[in-house]
Amino acid sequence: MVNITNRKIQKLGSSSLVITIPKSWATKLGLRAGDKVAVIDEGDHLKIMPYDPTISSGKTTIRLPIKKVLENEAVTKSVVRCLYLCGADRLELLYHSGNGNSINNLIKALEKSKGCVSLSFSRISKNSIELGFECPQTDPRINLKILNSKIHDVLTDIAFGALGDEERKKEALKKVVSLRDFIDETVRSGLHFMSRIGSTDLTACGFSFLISNLKPVGDIIELLARSVQDIEDPRAVGYVSALRAALSDVLGGVAAGSFRRIIRARGLSSRIKSIIENLKEKNSTFYGLLLSLSALIISLTEEAMCTLFVMRS
Repeated sequence: MVNITNRKIQKLGSSSLVITIPKSWATKLGLRAGDKVAVIDEGDHLKIMPYDPTISSGKTTIRLPIKKVLENEAVTKSVVRCLYLCGADRLELLYHSGNGNSINNLIKALEKSKGCVSLSFSRISKNSIELGFECPQTDPRINLKILNSKIHDVLTDIAFGALGDEERKKEALKKVVSLRDFIDETVRSGLHFMSRIGSTDLTACGFSFLISNLKPVGDIIELLARSVQDIEDPRAVGYVSALRAALSDVLGGVAAGSFRRIIRARGLSSRIKSIIENLKEKNSTFYGLLLSLSALIISLTEEAMCTLFVMRS
């Protein structure tokens, strides 16, 4: 729960403005007269925290040793994804001579795959450089609405593909790539949101439960898009459509703060899960993935309920 205490701004001397800190807050954090605090400008508000030299600049700096393994494209993409999701905006790259290709690969991947912009590039020492960059920041609740629309489009194409529509199968495979990238953006915006309100805040805790399962959702939808080419069962369309509606209610319910939509999603996904479990064809890859997706949606509804409760507490 966030405790809000109103304080009056007072004038000190000819030009300075001051506010007082609640005694209970200072006591809880062990602060005394003369101690430093960090005042962080976050756009429309200020955050006051106990002084920590590693965060006082408001920048997230990561010291990264440059290894030859970063010349591998897959490894570079994994590192870039990690840096992006964790909200890094400044890198100190430690390297030996001959690591130039690895550094260039890293910078290009940040700019190309995540839309980040290099702001500064300076040499710290003989074998160390610092790279400053800026990546897109978005509101996680707006992202959930957009993600909801993207998932709806992909699952609609998968449903038609299950009826043998070859063009919709191809469209599903194309769209799932964009979907996976946008899930990364949604996770990053959620992590940034949690870091702003404080990792110990219940709202951050609740939101962390929700975003932790977004990547598995993308994984299952991608596998569905790839396995649909072997399915031509009219019943599958109904199951995909029902799970599409359930996912829409979960994501839309969190974005809109609607308990009713989340409860409806749980009931619908539970029914589909029960139906598929009793199918003779449930051992097929496609039905197995639908079963996994329904179970994951049920888990998401529990986490979404937690998120809404703590956001309203």
